[in-house]
Amino acid sequence: MEATASSDYPRSPLIVADSLRQAGIDGRPFVQPEALDADAEHRASYPGVTAESWAPGGYLNLTHLQASTPANAFRGRNRGNYSNPQMDELHDRLASSLQERDRDDILVDIEGHVSADVAVGHLYYQVRPAVVTSGLKGVIGWPYMHNTWEWRFD
Repeated sequence: MEATASSDYPRSPLIVADSLRQAGIDGRPFVQPEALDADAEHRASYPGVTAESWAPGGYLNLTHLQASTPANAFRGRNRGNYSNPQMDELHDRLASSLQERDRDDILVDIEGHVSADVAVGHLYYQVRPAVVTSGLKGVIGWPYMHNTWEWRFD
């Protein structure tokens, strides 16, 4: 099984392939040539494992609307074309829910589907620390700029 990543991340496939070999799988690293980085059809049809990072909210890419197909010139973010009507319904509910508690519950359900279906396999999570002066209140989570209207200085 080849493990690939764009030319921006040449070390990722080495790490993934090594982990696959340790699990008894014939893992081979492949760093995609820079010329193919922008070839959406190649990226959507590449067999094997792709090492890419996801930030919070990345699960929103796992809907049929984001499937990478000829109809959207292979520009969808759901390159594996994962499809689950329940996931689509959860995405729709998340997009229309305003209450934070409801959104949290929906995200837990989404995580459950992703884990049960192995829609994506996480090797690591991105850590995005932020430095904020102690007088600034209301900065929460990634992306840090999503709630600037709630920030205040005390």
